[in-house]
Amino acid sequence: MGYEKEWNKDIMDAVAGRGERKITIEQLKKENETTYEEGFCDASERYRVEIERLRKEKEWLKHQILLYQEFHPGLPHDEKMELLEVDMQQALKKKNG
Repeated sequence: MGYEKEWNKDIMDAVAGRGERKITIEQLKKENETTYEEGFCDASERYRVEIERLRKEKEWLKHQILLYQEFHPGLPHDEKMELLEVDMQQALKKKNG
């Protein structure tokens, strides 16, 4: 659950322009410990898959932000961000669910 909260905060920070979701070397090393069990024989393949997944996620988020800005042009920034947070959570649930 903690990772999920951190992940959602990272997404909202990215959406708000405060940063991007990042994965640390420590996280990759920790994931690498389970790489063999998950069926990935080569750690570099696991890194490549994770980087590609993050790249696609970033593009998807950019697209969602552009759509949101297009359809909610007149709202003040704070109200936009509140609506965007709710919209993004619903979109992520739909995408992942």
